[in-house]
Amino acid sequence: MQGRARQSAGFSLVELVVTVTLLALVVIPVLGAVRGAVQASAISYDAAAVETALVNAAEAVQREPLDCDHPVGAYSDAVAASQGAVADETDRPAVVLRGVAVRSVSGTCSSLSAVQEVTITMTSGGVTRAVVVVKSRV
Repeated sequence: MQGRARQSAGFSLVELVVTVTLLALVVIPVLGAVRGAVQASAISYDAAAVETALVNAAEAVQREPLDCDHPVGAYSDAVAASQGAVADETDRPAVVLRGVAVRSVSGTCSSLSAVQEVTITMTSGGVTRAVVVVKSRV
């Protein structure tokens, strides 16, 4: 016998370490890309929820009467009702539908020109959007 024949019963420790390292170099960037896609999807969902809620709120404000004596708090009630929520005692709606929160409802009115401007701001997650509803008799 000149020498022992090499037994090929499995992989050496060095081969296993190299394989695991190469696999990690491929998998880690893929996991980062998946995480980024999930975050982008969540932001997109929040933006869609806010924009839908804003459209509903703007339509509710538009249905309210044009009257400079009409308090902005009444618009808060209309906005809350458009979201399926009930305004609390402070005239600030407690909107919790799909995580959308009404941040502010403010307005100005010019009785001379019969134009009323109502600004609605909503937030969900990291997305904040605002819409200005202009009402007039013209």
